[in-house]
Amino acid sequence: MAIWAVILLILLQVATLKFLFVYENNKTNKFFIWGLFFVLLPGFAFVLYICFDWLKKYYQQKKYIDKCADEKIYDSLTDEKFIRFLNTSPNTSKNSIFFYNYLLYKSVLTMSNKVDVLNTPNEYLEYLIKRIETAKKTICIQVETFACDLIGDKIRELLIRRCKEGIQVKLLYGNTDTLFVRKSFFRPLILSGAKVANYAPLSKKNKRNIAIFDSTYVIIGSSTIVDRELNCSDTNLVLEGEIVPVIEINFLKEFGYAFNKFFPLETSTQTKENTAIPVQFNALGNNILPSIEINESYNKLIKDANESIIIQTNKFLPDSTLLNLFKICLKSNIKVQIMISRPSGIKISRFASMYFAKYLHKLGAEINVYEGKIYGNILVIDDKTLVLGTSQIDKRDVNKNYNCNVVIEGKEFAQQFIKKVKFDSKNCNPLKDNIYTFFEKLFRFVV
Repeated sequence: MAIWAVILLILLQVATLKFLFVYENNKTNKFFIWGLFFVLLPGFAFVLYICFDWLKKYYQQKKYIDKCADEKIYDSLTDEKFIRFLNTSPNTSKNSIFFYNYLLYKSVLTMSNKVDVLNTPNEYLEYLIKRIETAKKTICIQVETFACDLIGDKIRELLIRRCKEGIQVKLLYGNTDTLFVRKSFFRPLILSGAKVANYAPLSKKNKRNIAIFDSTYVIIGSSTIVDRELNCSDTNLVLEGEIVPVIEINFLKEFGYAFNKFFPLETSTQTKENTAIPVQFNALGNNILPSIEINESYNKLIKDANESIIIQTNKFLPDSTLLNLFKICLKSNIKVQIMISRPSGIKISRFASMYFAKYLHKLGAEINVYEGKIYGNILVIDDKTLVLGTSQIDKRDVNKNYNCNVVIEGKEFAQQFIKKVKFDSKNCNPLKDNIYTFFEKLFRFVV
């Protein structure tokens, strides 16, 4: 037994040292100092390292936020050069979701925008590659997952080539699947001149998927840079116009947290003529408060629905407030359509999602179960107000993770997404069984 204990202890030390070497990258001094702690106290040192890292990042980012507030670095968010306030909007009603988000969370509303839709992950990748290849000055990418696979390799090599051609590249990748990707995967990109950072490592989940090119084009949605999502249902938007600098400033804030320094907005956007789609960006954009305003925005929209609610989401885990609002809507004869992913394996959240879906189905909601995975998140209210982004109808997601959505109003535009939901319904089976399974009952209380 003593021999096995020694072997396990050695393996633990090797594993922790490897983790430390990968995580600290080229910081040789910190590696040897912490390495000594790991050798002497392998278990305790690992816990101490994680706690120390969390505290260090928390206070660094809090200091950054305070400094940003004191010096008003990002006050250009309210610059009249590209922001028209709500009094110029046709939706000036005090009951408008635009007005609500603006007053409570300063979610900026822009009036002159052009919006195009990318309905599949393949369309997203084709457009992303096209914009990377044609960018003239800057490429800014914030992504939840940048995987070390065929697509990840292709995008990385393309970014390396553009860096060598003099293009400024900023990459902010997430902390989930990418956390244990070897640092050597990104090192050639860093050596080529790109600024690369892992956002919020070992902390809350970053789910913001944004790509900005030359301060002119923005891709926003739920697609990431990974092979396995190519066969999933996904939706992204391409935005041009006044909303672009708003989203870019939000990105620069996130980038500033990762590097603990300011990155100013260097270029300005020229709004194209004949584009008049109002778009509101819904994200607080700091590392202390997650997506609280997105949850409140969902509550406001569901509460004000008069005719119909259409939802497409990977998981459906509403909090008690939102669940009660759905019940009120159903009792008021408002049509509620929800499309969710079918549970696969022992996925706690997805079984709990089926519980809530069946619960609302008993009350009269139309539930469709997608035979596959849904990564796109769509909410359409009364066939005119659209919310699209990374945030799911999941109480844990909106309260703990960092998401971003855009809110758009217009019947013609909303119809495109209603058609997409109808198209995806071909791969769905209507929910007919109202009997809860054992796992759905159990995991409903777990989450």
